[in-house]
Amino acid sequence: MGRVLYAFNSERLWLTAIGVTTCITILVTFVSLTEGFTIVFPHLFYLPIILTAYRYPRTGIPYAVLLGVLYLLMVAAFTQATLTILAAAAIRTVIFIAIAGVVSLLSGALQREELKYRTMFEHTGAATAVFRADGTIAMVNGEFVRLLASPAADLIGRPWQTILSPEDRKRFGPATEGLANGTFEIRLTRKDGTPLDVVATSGKTPYTGIMVFSCVDITEKKRTEEANLFLASIVESSDAIVTGQDLDGTIISWNHGAEKNTGYTAVEVIGQPSSLLVPPGRESEIAMILGKIRAGEHIDHFETVRVRKDGSHFDAYLIVSPIRTVGGEIVGASSITRDITEQKQAEENLKEANEEANLYLDIMAHDINNANTVSMGYAEYFTEVLEGSEREFAHKLLSSVKKSVEIIDNVSTIRRLRQESATLRPVSLDDVIREEIRHFSGTNIAYEGCSVRVMADDLLSEVFTNLFGNAVKFAGSDVRIGIGVSEEDDATVSISVDDTGPGIADEDKPGIFTRFQRGKSKKSGKGLGLFIARMLVERYGGSIHAEDRVPGSPGKGARIVFTLRRVP
Repeated sequence: MGRVLYAFNSERLWLTAIGVTTCITILVTFVSLTEGFTIVFPHLFYLPIILTAYRYPRTGIPYAVLLGVLYLLMVAAFTQATLTILAAAAIRTVIFIAIAGVVSLLSGALQREELKYRTMFEHTGAATAVFRADGTIAMVNGEFVRLLASPAADLIGRPWQTILSPEDRKRFGPATEGLANGTFEIRLTRKDGTPLDVVATSGKTPYTGIMVFSCVDITEKKRTEEANLFLASIVESSDAIVTGQDLDGTIISWNHGAEKNTGYTAVEVIGQPSSLLVPPGRESEIAMILGKIRAGEHIDHFETVRVRKDGSHFDAYLIVSPIRTVGGEIVGASSITRDITEQKQAEENLKEANEEANLYLDIMAHDINNANTVSMGYAEYFTEVLEGSEREFAHKLLSSVKKSVEIIDNVSTIRRLRQESATLRPVSLDDVIREEIRHFSGTNIAYEGCSVRVMADDLLSEVFTNLFGNAVKFAGSDVRIGIGVSEEDDATVSISVDDTGPGIADEDKPGIFTRFQRGKSKKSGKGLGLFIARMLVERYGGSIHAEDRVPGSPGKGARIVFTLRRVP
């Protein structure tokens, strides 16, 4: 497959030609000698001798000796062999051998040269082909076969245009006139239709019109160049400050975003130290960053301050990465710097607004709770002294005040959850449950006790406060609540709280723990209770979901099941 193919390179054809000319020569010699001719016909022996010596240099002389001896024997056998005739035949035999020697010598030298150039052709490292003057492919080397992914037999004899891509076929004519001597880029097509970008070199031999065509695959190089151009366009169009520095901190690249944000042009900064952008007092940052880069480390979101050309400062964060060669050697650093002045100001404004909102919330909670305390006192008094419908109104007033207290408590709990990080510690689950049961002394709550400790904090009681309160709110004071505790494994405990209330419809169960999500009960409320319960359970590393108290019967009560991490 890989060797050079020639149109006239058949051993069988050569052997046939030598055999046929030898037989004809012997036959003509026999006829001529028997007819008395001894002068012209011996020249026929030159044909098989020259053919043999040319094709097989080492065999040429022995074959000439063989034919010469045969000729002498035939002269002696079929003529009146006088001394003159035999001497002439002997001289011709010597000439046969001499001609064979000369041809063998020249042919051997020619074949050695051919082998040398054939080896060079085959192992040049480039895909090489020879085109005839009419544009057909005469020969190809192994690299050309590999590159085109097509057998040599399929390439030889084809018009050279058939290996070009459709767009390049229009650039070149059917013959080789369109191929100029020199180097150029061209796109070939493999046998399977895959395009192939190559750098080609062509040269035409004088007088013959034969063209030598060599090419090197640059498909991957082109893809890499295109990818690099794409990345470069992204970098250039980025509004961030994207720069490159060598390991000494000298700026070697500068994008449009850098010019826009700092006021420096690329001409002004390339070749300058990167400390140009560093305000006084922060010079040590450059040494620290370059030290990490030399060690192969990446720097992510390093907040700092940078200075513009006009001297103004701006808050910034940096992302810095090593630049490596193909061999992995670190030769520099690429950095992305973003101006976060507006972001920092927005964060500061948000912080101030949050602090102000918390202040208002504290004032509101304090003042409203004070007002609620007074209102609850009056409402409780009226429920005791009034009768009939007036007493009923007093109970409604008391219920509304309690609802106001509940809302404020829930908001305060949510604020604590948002602001305070969880510091978990071992907590007695039994103590927490019993304390909450005492707060609901007027409610029928069944609980057998447990000896489990869980990882939680002082907000764990709020889970049970909200679950118990939710059951009472939706089922009334006659509700029966059951609490179950089971140890799922060495690391997890499961707690269930069920009630005999109206239950939770199946379609409501997935979203019941979402803020402001409520079931289809007409009872008032913003749905914060179960939302807070979910926040707390997840804060402790557990999960929570709703079930039916009686499986398959949503209307016979709900069961809330949640897990907590158990203390071994």
